[in-house]
Amino acid sequence: MCILLLTYRHILLALCALALVGTLPASAKTVTDIPTHLLGDWDIVMANQWGKEERGLIALRKVPVHAWVQVTREKILVLGREPNSDIDFVEGEFFVTFFGSGTPHKINLRQVKTLPAYELKGIFRADYKSATVTFAWAGQPRPEGFIDPTPENKYYSFELRRRQKSK
Repeated sequence: MCILLLTYRHILLALCALALVGTLPASAKTVTDIPTHLLGDWDIVMANQWGKEERGLIALRKVPVHAWVQVTREKILVLGREPNSDIDFVEGEFFVTFFGSGTPHKINLRQVKTLPAYELKGIFRADYKSATVTFAWAGQPRPEGFIDPTPENKYYSFELRRRQKSK
């Protein structure tokens, strides 16, 4: 159960990466290959695990928060901020491998600090404004299509939207 909760949180980070990958050339293999125009923050607008859909506020650390992912040249981070707070927290950090050939595009995630390390296999589609990502639970085969997760099919699904800069 603990591994599944950690996986869910880390999948949120992967969603950000997925949003960027849709525009990558087939040769791009890691986050350091992401073109500059794809770097940045992506809001997690929907998360679905075990058929439980969350929109707006996403549960991280067992608390509903504003969640987003940040893509830099070095890392992909999953971040959150509790309502009525000014303090951001880092929920997860991942190594990412993108597979740009084929449709849908494929992505693998591996947590930076967790031992034993586990790998999540997923698929994504993205443009410059939004992305959809589906991951299999750790140890499960990569999903073949974008499906709605249920307790029986062991997938996570996310929708991302490019984060708007504050004025």
